[in-house]
Amino acid sequence: LFGSALLMFAGGVNGLILPVRGSLGGFSAFSLGLLGTGWAIGYFAGCLSVPRPVRRVGHIRSFTALAALAAISILMSLLLITPYAWIPLRALSGFCFAGAAMIVESWLNERTEQTARGRIFGLYTMINLGASTLGQLSLTLGRAEADTFFVLGAIVYCFALVPLAISSSASRSAVRSGVDHLLVGVVIVVATRSAANLLVTLTPAFSDRGSGSAQYPPAMMLSLLIYCYATGRFSSRVIEEASWYDVAVRYICGGDKHPDHDSIC
Repeated sequence: LFGSALLMFAGGVNGLILPVRGSLGGFSAFSLGLLGTGWAIGYFAGCLSVPRPVRRVGHIRSFTALAALAAISILMSLLLITPYAWIPLRALSGFCFAGAAMIVESWLNERTEQTARGRIFGLYTMINLGASTLGQLSLTLGRAEADTFFVLGAIVYCFALVPLAISSSASRSAVRSGVDHLLVGVVIVVATRSAANLLVTLTPAFSDRGSGSAQYPPAMMLSLLIYCYATGRFSSRVIEEASWYDVAVRYICGGDKHPDHDSIC
């Protein structure tokens, strides 16, 4: 879990410094958007490709290779400050994160007793989200124009290898095929990862330009739409009404926000 937290911290730094630095460097909005697209494509490719090396060499070696590639991608982004290099490098980063998440979660699933699995995965999710948030907040401690955060991200990526390198756990494989639900998984991954990464990539670049409406946070609106569509509510007026009485929807909206149907769709 500690190695995963370090990886997520570095990913938080990496995911935020690229659009901010790209915006300062004069990258077009189209190029910044393609950073998010590249991440989603790499993430999707990682979900399909990583199980093979895991079965062949095990969790530890596979995780080590992916963390090393993620460190290389952020350092190459520092050396090649152009969208033509950053987009494929961002795809490589997405590939690494998909593989690392799959490895950690399959390893936890293998090693955890069924009665404690829910608690362990809940703790895993909390640690990852907290580490990613801290990585993003670290950018407030320096200047985005400097090279510091590229180097910091690479250092933490490498540091994520240390807990695994000194671990006494056996390197075994527990990644199983999910062919029965592959089509559903493909649709969900493409839809949610593409939309979420578009928001994550473009929000830092345009947050200080005074454009767009700040009434409702984009992440909240995206979560609201995904949840309501998944539960069979497709009408914007029905979703608006649910924000007043549905407990789950109110939780997503923070309890005190009620988006109107014009804002929803």
